[in-house]
Amino acid sequence: MEKEETSLQLLNELKELKAREETNTQLLNEVKEMKAKMEKLEQDIEDIKFFTPKPVVTPAMIGQIGGILLGALVIIGLFWL
Repeated sequence: MEKEETSLQLLNELKELKAREETNTQLLNEVKEMKAKMEKLEQDIEDIKFFTPKPVVTPAMIGQIGGILLGALVIIGLFWL
């Protein structure tokens, strides 16, 4: 009687281990798929950064042109009077 209980217990434990192993296998496959998707996303981000047009006029250029114009107006104003 005790032997049967022990064997049933071992059988149940084996079933649980098999179920856990299947779950682990499924999780590992999902992780592999997610890694592949992440690599694809990283590549897409790099492509987007590469093909995004860069601005022709930067804020520094606007500031420099504005400074030159203000300086020209000051010089004109000095000789105007």
